Amino acid sequence: MSCTENRNALRVPCELPIRLASQDRHFSGLIHNVSRTGLYFALPTSELGTDDDSLLVLAHLVDELLGARFDGDLHFEALGPKVRKQLHLVRLGQNGIEPTVEIGCEFGNPLTDEETELLGLGLPAVGVTTPDAYRAVEAAEGGEAEVFLPKGYDAYVHPTHGLPTEPLAGETLGMRDHEAVVQAPLSSKLHGVEVPSMTIALTQAYGPSPVLEILDGLRMLWSGQADIRHVELTGPRSVNIHMEGRDE
Repeated sequence: MSCTENRNALRVPCELPIRLASQDRHFSGLIHNVSRTGLYFALPTSELGTDDDSLLVLAHLVDELLGARFDGDLHFEALGPKVRKQLHLVRLGQNGIEPTVEIGCEFGNPLTDEETELLGLGLPAVGVTTPDAYRAVEAAEGGEAEVFLPKGYDAYVHPTHGLPTEPLAGETLGMRDHEAVVQAPLSSKLHGVEVPSMTIALTQAYGPSPVLEILDGLRMLWSGQADIRHVELTGPRSVNIHMEGRDE
């Protein structure tokens, strides 16, 4: 299953508990949305034994305690282990406000009709993208989801002053206020690296004060310090870096 398939699958919002199992330890979080092929959930930092909100620290703890592949029991408080899925972590981050780490995962196998019914979710089958399916999901979300606009600008992520890292060149997948999603090719060193380790490598390489530049040709649209909030694997050779500009 590819990351692209996971992102393109129709998702429904929810608030269901999830229990993770890794290395004979258990961690509890809250699912924010689910598709047939994956889910997105928040894990309180207290579950990782910290109150630190640094993405670098959180990535180290996720890498150490969970890794990139683990089991999850969905809606475990009501269902126990009835909907247990193998999870592959493909997105890791934090919003800088809540004391949580935010995690996106692919399922080892898509949710079955029986599992979907147990969870009480109105999920279309894998690959169903009919207008009716989209309308059903939008209605569940309370309207059409916000999107990042415009698209296709050049973007450069520069390291914190003094670090020897080369600037990372990519393009924006979109902009909104002071937020941007930068898609960039993976360096050869990061090919095959899982998201927790990739997040550690990127946050270390670009430091605590990276600078984001967004250009339309030769015209500078935005430039300033921006925090790396999420790192998302989008394929074997590309990554999405979600960045948020700092207030000046």
